[in-house]
Amino acid sequence: FCVCCAIAAFEGFVGGSALFLTTFTQIPIGHHPFVAGNVVSLEEWGVLGTMASFFADPAMSRRMSLPPRGERCAARPAREAYVTMVTTEGYVQGAIVMNHSLQQSGNSGGRDVVCIVTRTLPVSSTDLLRKAGMKIVVVEPIGAPKPSGVSEWDSVGYTKLNVWGLDMYDKVLYIDADCLITGTVEELFERNVTFAAAPDVFPPDRFNAGVMLVKPDKKVLGEMLSKVEELKSYDDGDTGFLNAFFPTWYQSDAQARLPFKYNALRTMHHMTRSKPGYWEALGKVSCIHFCSFPKPWESAPKGPLEQQWWVSFATCQLSLRLQGVEIQGMREG
Repeated sequence: FCVCCAIAAFEGFVGGSALFLTTFTQIPIGHHPFVAGNVVSLEEWGVLGTMASFFADPAMSRRMSLPPRGERCAARPAREAYVTMVTTEGYVQGAIVMNHSLQQSGNSGGRDVVCIVTRTLPVSSTDLLRKAGMKIVVVEPIGAPKPSGVSEWDSVGYTKLNVWGLDMYDKVLYIDADCLITGTVEELFERNVTFAAAPDVFPPDRFNAGVMLVKPDKKVLGEMLSKVEELKSYDDGDTGFLNAFFPTWYQSDAQARLPFKYNALRTMHHMTRSKPGYWEALGKVSCIHFCSFPKPWESAPKGPLEQQWWVSFATCQLSLRLQGVEIQGMREG
């Protein structure tokens, strides 16, 4: 049963026509046959999501009189995904290693790993991310309303807001590309909240936007975009803006406040290096966030946290090569 037939069947059925199908092959989300290289836009993916939801609905299947032969499809699992973002070439290596560390820490659970990229990112970089096993969603960049102090970010400073536009998923765990996953994080999907984040180092009653549990909602995205010029960001970036948009986060339900170990900022490690007990008090850290500069993949002295990143880099390279995937863009800093 071809994709064109599936689309025709879908359009015919919703139009009220009676359909009798003898065979049906489910189309995996993100494998749009009309888009080269498995790269889709939000709009294109949304159409496939609607179609997949329609055909996966048991009630719809009965009404369409699918034959009883073969195994019945199991109940459709919750639509959940891990999401990261790359807007400049400098973060490609980070995203690839983050994805590898996520898998190595036993966090896949059959969930997609999505990488948001902007149309301004070179195709060669997008290809590297896709070869590393991530699904690509192309979005329009959202610029910061005022200079952030990092020139390459100014035109893309608020692009992270597009996470709320990924409504082909019911829930996503967003993780910055400069993070290293060192433990389990999949249990965060069990939290029954529309938004959750971990505290920043300072001020502690504000959250850091490097790791966030989000229930995508385009209405919320629309509200955010309408307030980009209105809400003041204390750091001139997306973290400050999102804290202004969610001003009651600190007073919210405990489910919305993630433990620091899920977004353990390297800044804290540096600030307390003479008192290692502070970092050790975190227990088993699940995610190290290299939120400051230089990034671990850049040429610079390597401390204990950076060395952990490089171990993951090395195993990532080996794993990809064993799969027959050679990513030329992966190199030592």
